[in-house]
Amino acid sequence: MSSALLAAAELIVTDGEHDDVASLQRRIRELTSLLAHERLARERAEYKLRDLLRRLYGAKSEQLDSGQFALLLAQFDADQALAEAAQPIPPPMPPEPPRAAARRGGGRRPAPEHLPIERVMLDPPAAQIAGLVRIREEITEELDYRPSRFLRRHYVRGVYVDPAHERAPLIAPLPARVLPQAAVGAGLLAHVLVAKYTDHVPLARQERIAAREGVTLPRQKLTRWVHGAALLLRTVHARLIERVLGSGYVQVDETPIRVLDPDRGGQARQSYLWTYLAPRADALVFDFDLSRSRTNPSAFFPADWSGVLQSDGYEVYRALARVRPSVVHAGCLAHLRRHVFEALEAGAPEAVALIAQIGALYAIERETRELEPEARAARRAAACPPILELLHRRFTQLAVEALPQSALGKAATYALN
Repeated sequence: MSSALLAAAELIVTDGEHDDVASLQRRIRELTSLLAHERLARERAEYKLRDLLRRLYGAKSEQLDSGQFALLLAQFDADQALAEAAQPIPPPMPPEPPRAAARRGGGRRPAPEHLPIERVMLDPPAAQIAGLVRIREEITEELDYRPSRFLRRHYVRGVYVDPAHERAPLIAPLPARVLPQAAVGAGLLAHVLVAKYTDHVPLARQERIAAREGVTLPRQKLTRWVHGAALLLRTVHARLIERVLGSGYVQVDETPIRVLDPDRGGQARQSYLWTYLAPRADALVFDFDLSRSRTNPSAFFPADWSGVLQSDGYEVYRALARVRPSVVHAGCLAHLRRHVFEALEAGAPEAVALIAQIGALYAIERETRELEPEARAARRAAACPPILELLHRRFTQLAVEALPQSALGKAATYALN
């Protein structure tokens, strides 16, 4: 107990002005509130310490195997209220099937079939094989690599003139270029873009890589190429946005990234990459923004857009659905499970049964993964509502019983939102 709480306790005992029962009860309630807040602060500090140690030295997965789950059930007297509920409690997650034993030794794997084959003919000297008959071949395979090579492409165009000088000289037109004013081929331009945005090779490093091949590619020139290609790709970006919006079901999330800001002397600043995914349309759009405010999703979704918007618990998405009746906001069960798992790590016994119920929902998804959409929807409609109703009742109860700032209280608030 802290010194402030000890002083408050001594005050209740020694202060003569609290002789009446009402004053003592009021002071006891104040002391109880102080104790609850101090206990919550201590639990949060202990959880942060355990989480830090887990991040440094422990496994990163949130999965629980059957042994861990049985240990938690034995450790906690799990949730008698769930046993008294009207709906039967579905069984906990079935144990994961045993993984195949790790392959021992460095067994040689065949090279991919799509690679081109280079044949190197090896024969004994002609004098040694004179008079012999070739009956078969022994083929030994190895995997090799040749670095990417730069090349110079010359467009050779003949110039034709009329001996009678009755027509102007004639020359074939140049083929269309990706960047008309830049002497760069489509292959090199694609290589620069893939290296920068897929392989995360900065332009400065690409400049040094080219220099090892004896090719001078200044960063300023590479930057102009990337800018020109980006302008051309805006049409593809616009088409992707059309596909995402046309699907009627969009998953969205925002990821913080650090970018160099020339207005701040090249210092890094916090920015955001908004991700809009349409699973049914197989389309994904990245939208960069300096802000995390609602302006980005509000601008991305037209005012007349209607559909399901799925996200985490960030208030911006729920606010968008509130002001637009045609938008239905759907939460994310994976994020909810993460909050419950954090409550479990913080030592909340109620989280054990919650993890079991969420695991039962995941089990239904695993069972129906290979089914057709109609059959999967029917299976969900039959099996999921009892579990969801049970979770809703329990989270509603926890929202009243648990401290709002505790890990379990935050999980309940997230679930109900």
